[in-house]
Amino acid sequence: MSNRLPLLALSLLFAACDAGQLAGPAAEPPASTAQASKADKSSGLFRIESPMFPFYSRTESPASVGGFGYRTDEWAAITFYRDPNCVPAGFNLFDFYDIPGAFFCPSLVDGFSLHVEPMGMTPPKMSNLSGNAVAIWFVPWDAPFQQAVANGSLTIADLEAMPGLLKGVATQFRETLNSVENHPVPKIIISARGDIQPEYGGGSFRYNVTWQGLTVETVRNVKIDIR
Repeated sequence: MSNRLPLLALSLLFAACDAGQLAGPAAEPPASTAQASKADKSSGLFRIESPMFPFYSRTESPASVGGFGYRTDEWAAITFYRDPNCVPAGFNLFDFYDIPGAFFCPSLVDGFSLHVEPMGMTPPKMSNLSGNAVAIWFVPWDAPFQQAVANGSLTIADLEAMPGLLKGVATQFRETLNSVENHPVPKIIISARGDIQPEYGGGSFRYNVTWQGLTVETVRNVKIDIR
């Protein structure tokens, strides 16, 4: 949901190069994919498979959206699109983009994005991601994390040191995003369920977000259920 258009446009240039390898003359997509691509083009949109977005986690800058939206009164959730073990120790997750560093970390999600031009060099109009082993970390929504949000600074080391941290793995994860830059109705919808890692006490979780709009004030629904 960040509005940093130049950075995202640059990042999707890398995605276009990667997608070009899949969509070149030698590639023969399955019939279902070909039909979807044709339908997308007929409406003026172009589909790119497995988009390579240049960030590690769903941690937009608090300054750009008015706070941290992925939370309840009890828990905050950090979804990792890439292996958290690969995130540079000193990288500020609230900086969101890391070009080209993020491209060197394994992706935990797959899916597609729809663009208004064929090479994917602009932010997508929408993207749809899913995964069956997506890292989601939960930290108590109390002073340490709230202070990190206020300071606009959060590293992996900061998260690891926070009391009450729970590391989970979503065995079912889906995210739909309508981008701020290219969609008239920006939104993000996340639906996830999975398990808390045994070394963090075990158990299960459900995590759901419905955020329609541009700022934290427009978040309509966040549910975090840890059992």
